Amino acid sequence: TTTNNNHNSNNGPLQLNPNDVIAGTINILSPSNSHHTFYGRYWGCLPQYNHVKLLYFETCYWSAIDYCIQHNIQTMEPGAGGGETKFARGFNPVLIHSVHYITNSRLRKAVKRFLEFERVDVLEDMEMLLEKSVVGVRK
Repeated sequence: TTTNNNHNSNNGPLQLNPNDVIAGTINILSPSNSHHTFYGRYWGCLPQYNHVKLLYFETCYWSAIDYCIQHNIQTMEPGAGGGETKFARGFNPVLIHSVHYITNSRLRKAVKRFLEFERVDVLEDMEMLLEKSVVGVRK
């Protein structure tokens, strides 16, 4: 997904050509037997555009949602983290699984302990947000 958002919060409209790319995101489209899932992950912009108002939302949400609508993609996962922030934008919390291998055994044990501790809070937050959900729970 790329964007050329023309709203500059500090200096008025940006002077961009239609093909100028100032921000982008890495998204993954995963097919399944019944439907595709759109996964949003990493984003960034050229440093001189960090101040552009709503650039993050245009790049990570609005353009991605538009893409999903245009391609009849039923499921969009906007990425890990930010449960309350994403919930406020209409996304129910979903457990995200990732696989990492940490070669340093001491660090690996510390990360494992932290994740075991954090898992309890994450599941409690998820349950609380799903109880408030107006979009329903996906099966």
